[in-house]
Amino acid sequence: MKSKILTKKTKVGQAFYLYHDKKEYYLFTQNYCKTVDKFFKNNVYLDDLSNYSQTKSTYVKNTFDKIKLYIKYIQKHYNLQVFYGKDKLKKNKKPYNRKVFNLSKNEYLDTSLFSA
Repeated sequence: MKSKILTKKTKVGQAFYLYHDKKEYYLFTQNYCKTVDKFFKNNVYLDDLSNYSQTKSTYVKNTFDKIKLYIKYIQKHYNLQVFYGKDKLKKNKKPYNRKVFNLSKNEYLDTSLFSA
C-alpha cells in the first residue's frame, strides 16, 4: 500500500498527517497557506514528494522538505519503514581507504589495520 500525506485545517493552520498501513501518524502543524492547501488537497502520495517540478511555489517545496524530515523521525520513533529505494537512509559500509605515509620509514602503511 502506498503511503499518503493528509492535511486537515485547524485553528492554528494546517496539520499534516502520514497515512501508512491503515494508520494515521501526526507529522506537524504550520501556518495556513493557500498554495499548500491547494496542492495537498487531493492527498499527495510519498512518491510525489521527490518531484519538485510539480510546483513552482517555494513554500510548497519547503513543505516537501519539512515532511521528509518529520517522516524520518517517525520511522525511528515507531520503527516503520516508509521510504524505500533511493529515499531510504544509506549507511556507508566501505571504510575510507587512503594511503598513510610513515615519515620515519619512508614507506606507505597498510590502512586495513586502522579500519573499524
